[in-house]
Amino acid sequence: MLVYQAEDVCRTTYDPASRILVATWWNMVHEQIRPNLTRQMAQVAAGARYLIIDVGECRGVPAPDDQAWFGDTVFPAYRAAGLRAMINVVPRSGAARLGASRWQRTASKFGFDTFDTSDLAAALDLVAERYGVRATPEAVST
Repeated sequence: MLVYQAEDVCRTTYDPASRILVATWWNMVHEQIRPNLTRQMAQVAAGARYLIIDVGECRGVPAPDDQAWFGDTVFPAYRAAGLRAMINVVPRSGAARLGASRWQRTASKFGFDTFDTSDLAAALDLVAERYGVRATPEAVST
């Protein structure tokens, strides 16, 4: 199920059967960060329990005020709504990797599990192995 999309910036999908939310980012230096994350917060509040953030092909890093918003607003909302795990698909870009590691460190302080993986398939395998919830790449990409 499509949750949010901004061409060449991001796409967020949700599989209600597995309760896995997948956010794929291609550009984090963009005004679509907050609208997308607002939709993600709503989806977690509606029942998503596992969030995969695929920034493997992402360029750029969020602005400092967006980074602060993650810690002040987004992650507390995820925690309050019952998010169990956030899995990061590690960026290939050095700059994007630094940005992702920063918000991953911030996220780890909010009581849900955080992990790094190499790609979407590895992230889905991790959720299946650790939490007993299985979804296919097709299920989380439509």
